[in-house]
Amino acid sequence: MQNYLIKLQSTKVKQYWDQIQTLLKEGTIELKTWSMEPREGSFYARGAADRVMIDGKGIKGIRMIGFPEFEKVAKYYNDYIDEVAGIKQKMRDECGYNTSYILTLIHHALDLGDPAPTKSVSKVDNQTEYERVRHYRSRRG
Repeated sequence: MQNYLIKLQSTKVKQYWDQIQTLLKEGTIELKTWSMEPREGSFYARGAADRVMIDGKGIKGIRMIGFPEFEKVAKYYNDYIDEVAGIKQKMRDECGYNTSYILTLIHHALDLGDPAPTKSVSKVDNQTEYERVRHYRSRRG
């Protein structure tokens, strides 16, 4: 990873969570796992009430992520992309085994751009911007 990745503003964590929730209301998306190298592969994320449901090949069962867990990982995101020594282990110890999925969700939300405080969806060729997103491969720094 490189230090030119987008930093997460701690004051916008809830807005990014809401942005992800809005995106997932439009349907399931496939995300290429971005974090915790050398981890590779992808997973499916779908909305489930106020949670994100994660499943896919290589994932045992279905994982559920709520905002408290998302917020806990988010506080380490900037240290993670800055490659602070010991941060991966610290995150694993404090945040559990959904860490790589949450980091990927955060990275994806940052790539989508600054979240608006209110929902605004633009129409493009009779599709919302979100409907056009189905498979996502993040750029590696």
